[in-house]
Amino acid sequence: MINKFSKTIYKLQRENNPYRQVAITFSYLGKLGLTNYWNLQECKNHLQNLLLQSLKQSSITEFPLIIGLTESGIIPSALMYENAKEKRINAQWLCSTRRVAHGIDFSESHSHAPKHILPFPEYQPTEFWFVEDEITTGRTLLNLTLRLCPLLNVKYVRFFALADTRHLRQMTQFKSILTSFNIQFSTHSLIRLAPTEPDNTNDLFQTRTNQTNEININKEHFFNQKNTSKHQEFHDYKIFKELKGSLLIIGEAIHMAIKIIKINPLLSFQNITLSPWQIDGKSVLSKLEFSRKYYLYNYHQIKSPIYILSDLEDKDIELEAEDILLQKGLNVKSIKSNTINTNI
Repeated sequence: MINKFSKTIYKLQRENNPYRQVAITFSYLGKLGLTNYWNLQECKNHLQNLLLQSLKQSSITEFPLIIGLTESGIIPSALMYENAKEKRINAQWLCSTRRVAHGIDFSESHSHAPKHILPFPEYQPTEFWFVEDEITTGRTLLNLTLRLCPLLNVKYVRFFALADTRHLRQMTQFKSILTSFNIQFSTHSLIRLAPTEPDNTNDLFQTRTNQTNEININKEHFFNQKNTSKHQEFHDYKIFKELKGSLLIIGEAIHMAIKIIKINPLLSFQNITLSPWQIDGKSVLSKLEFSRKYYLYNYHQIKSPIYILSDLEDKDIELEAEDILLQKGLNVKSIKSNTINTNI
């Protein structure tokens, strides 16, 4: 299984990012090329195995909160949420956003777009499940955990990732710090990869001592805020069926792919992503840029007909992408977002 899984991993060179030169991505995420229903099912099965490992170590408490970090954590966390529902686990699912929202702001310091907001959950969780594509250094997950746990009085956290690329010393520090705050946790990943970042452990955790006192939010106010979790958006739309070809989904709207692909198994999807990578002649052969912030990679491999979909925030990107692809002679068809039900 691991050998097969390793074939889904791509090592890339970041563009214009002084904080992180090397990156990895996975074919399941649909950032470098098309992926489909069967690929998603394979990823979901991998995550289900990680969940089963975790359940052997510690039983589930009443109300887990599943958390994914946009963009790359959206699909893994959504698939884990499906696994939880199938096991009748009463879980909530939230993803961070880079847009204006009510919630907790935090920084993913090595990212090309570091500022995130985690929306408020609907109700009090009893444990956190962070579900990510990759744990790079552990900095973001550690600091966010140290903020959320005292705020919501949560003492147990499960970390799930497709790959863990931390140095051994970073893993040791990660454990030591969480233990010092009386936070119990478990970590589960499909594969351990060689670190892609230097072992700057002292820099990694130097701001931790002030994390737990940064937020002073009234809990009644906290849970009464409008919930903007991904799986609740677009819940009034009708299902659009019998699509074939390629669906290009822009940015944070990538969560819509899971529902759409499930009801259209002959359709493949790809993310028009914020991730800036260099053409390397191997994994990245071509790219198109939209509004100097979104990218479509290996567009020459996309199958026709092509549909493009976004949420309202990125409607301008959708129109620009449609125009550019039409200019390149590609067969782009119209798809109206108000005909799609994306309630996972």
